[in-house]
Amino acid sequence: MIKISFPKKRIYFLAFFFLGLAFIFGTKTQAASYNFQPANPVIDGECTSTMDIYADVTGEDSNAADLEVTYNTSQITVLDADPMLPGVQIIPGNAYELFFANDVDTGTGTIRIGAASFITTLTTNALFATIQFKSNPGILATTFHITFTGVGDTLDSNIAETTTSNDLLTSTTDGTPTFITSSCSTNLDNNPPAVNFIAPVNNQNNVSVTQPIVISLTDDYSGVNITTFSMSVDGNVYNYGSPYINVTGTPNNYTVTFNPPIAWSYGSGHNVQVSVEDNTGKLGLGSIYFTTEPAPPTPPPVIPPPVIPPPANPPPGPVSVPIEPPISPPPVDNVIPPEIIFVNPKDGQTNVPPDTNIIIQISEGEYPIDFGTVTFNINGTIITSSDPRVQVVNNKGKYIFTINPSGSFSPGQNVVVIVSGKDLLENDFSSTGRFSITTPLEMFLKDLLGKDGFPQFRGTFFGNIINTIGITGILSGLSLLLLILALLINSSNIIGNIFGIIALLLNKRKRPWGVILDSKTQKPVSFATVRLVVENTLEVIAQTVSALDGTYGFNISEGKYTLEVRHPQYKIFKTSIEIQKDEEGYVLDIELASILGDGVSRPKFKDKLKASFLSFYNKFRDAFFIFGFLFAVLSILISPSIWNWIIFGIFLLIIFFNVILEYKSRSLFSDVEDAQTGKKVPFAIVKIYELISYKNIDTRVCDSRGNFDYYGEPGEYGVVVASKGYKFPSKTQTNLPIITDMYSGMVRTNLTKGKNKLRLFLDPDESVLVQVNQGERASIQSPFG
Repeated sequence: MIKISFPKKRIYFLAFFFLGLAFIFGTKTQAASYNFQPANPVIDGECTSTMDIYADVTGEDSNAADLEVTYNTSQITVLDADPMLPGVQIIPGNAYELFFANDVDTGTGTIRIGAASFITTLTTNALFATIQFKSNPGILATTFHITFTGVGDTLDSNIAETTTSNDLLTSTTDGTPTFITSSCSTNLDNNPPAVNFIAPVNNQNNVSVTQPIVISLTDDYSGVNITTFSMSVDGNVYNYGSPYINVTGTPNNYTVTFNPPIAWSYGSGHNVQVSVEDNTGKLGLGSIYFTTEPAPPTPPPVIPPPVIPPPANPPPGPVSVPIEPPISPPPVDNVIPPEIIFVNPKDGQTNVPPDTNIIIQISEGEYPIDFGTVTFNINGTIITSSDPRVQVVNNKGKYIFTINPSGSFSPGQNVVVIVSGKDLLENDFSSTGRFSITTPLEMFLKDLLGKDGFPQFRGTFFGNIINTIGITGILSGLSLLLLILALLINSSNIIGNIFGIIALLLNKRKRPWGVILDSKTQKPVSFATVRLVVENTLEVIAQTVSALDGTYGFNISEGKYTLEVRHPQYKIFKTSIEIQKDEEGYVLDIELASILGDGVSRPKFKDKLKASFLSFYNKFRDAFFIFGFLFAVLSILISPSIWNWIIFGIFLLIIFFNVILEYKSRSLFSDVEDAQTGKKVPFAIVKIYELISYKNIDTRVCDSRGNFDYYGEPGEYGVVVASKGYKFPSKTQTNLPIITDMYSGMVRTNLTKGKNKLRLFLDPDESVLVQVNQGERASIQSPFG
């Protein structure tokens, strides 16, 4: 399992926020639950304890979930499950493959954790997470509360269905432990933490020069405060957080492993002293002394016999020639060091297979290499050149070292290899190489697509592209292409979108004159440009953009004007209007005809081509955006480069704006329904009139789920509903009085600022042929409106 560490607070919020986006696209609910098991345990007070949270999706299929739990910080202290990561975390379970968010806010008492699966899915009851904690002194009981505000609410805890991304969560069971008096009370914790040396032990001899120091830290009561850990090795101090120290375990039983930066010297003695405190401040100490193994014997140098040229005349007798040993030159400065090349993996390489062997080439420099000093430090593990895991081949003065690290690396692991040694004159040399191991997702893609990039296309243009830029490059390129396409096609809507969002956030609305609709689908047309031009002139006196629900309006003085409506996907609409003095209730609903439809004027070929492309894009733009976002996510998971983060951030920004809109519309409590089928009518127009002057004071358009509400001044008003293919008021609308003195189709009702819970009914008009695609009516609008 991979654990990804995000920056705290903001990034965790975005992580949960991103998971919640999936639930926007569906409202169907099935059955799933979060449960503390057991829910009401009896626990020793002030002891380190755990409570398990299970995700039960029995009978369903889930590939993602997020959970929020709150607790009382004055009663409970949540303990950090992973001290090597910043902040406080709980223990992830095995319900999902990847836990991408894990954070405990100890100030507010909020636990947030999110998970997802890319290969397998959850279909049963499985452990989601474990909270490790202890009660504060004097507390008799407490509650861990799972945040759940109702079915379909995406801002609380959620469980996502694999195929539809619907929210499956329908129930939760909180955890309510009861505490009893026990010996875990800090007042009875009289013993400091125990420091036990596992390897090596005190006074041990012949310790391997590659042996790490392994220490056990235990405390049965208040627990070890690992942040106070300190180790002195031959006078060199290493504290908690040092890159040479690895910590695993829990506060009651930590295991500390110290991997020395360089191998121990042969035949040397070493002093180790350790200190650490428990959570009550009591100091635990420990120390050992050990000696390393003696150096292996060095074979004597082989001195070749002198070559004596044959004499011209045979000597009278044997002649003895003294053999002098070669004289080594004295050490000199600025010696040319050996050249070190990381052959495989290369320095900086990514997506390296976990079972790879490390191949390093060392070419002799000015003086020969002393092979007895060559070591390879692989993430703190020291391997010497004489180790059986190392094979050496001499290729004309270039030594090829092949190192088998004794086991596969972990997926997603970053590996640092430090090569060091000396030449025969004891001149030091060293070099560092870094590479990263492929993630499970990358391994899956490589197995799916071919480990060397579609071998069936090797040597072709397509195969060369894959082998050159890699799978990550292809994914990020596709993501960028789809993002640019979305931005270009919707460039005319972006400004209107921004203004619409700002107006919605500030809750400022102009008095609506009417609604702009698609003449064929009767869906509201968002972000159409509406201009008022003084009649018989070119003077534009007012301009606005239609809102997300298609409404528009102006505040102007009396006069005669030309009203002009433009939208890149529709034909231009123009009409003459006259505003009377002090007129406030002007009402004009507009239906725009698509540029693809029949009309008096025929568009040019390039306009038809553009319109066809826009029609094709609008039909599939949601799919384009979703696939672009998924490609961006895959690119981040495989290769989290700055470029991929920028693309991913732009997608998140677009989604963020639309989630704000979705959130703002969640309090809709009124609706328009089909009187025969009981189904809600999407995009119905609701107009609200004053009863004295019969002026139109507000216009609301139902969303794609048939919901709306009124947020003006409270009072009694007249309401008219219009939707193509329906009659209003319905014969079944008997709960509201019908006004007949002014409008025969108006009902009288009392309205408040939101949450009116008003149900309005429409009768189908059999005389009207409705040419509206009901599938399109019920669809969720895309991130661009």
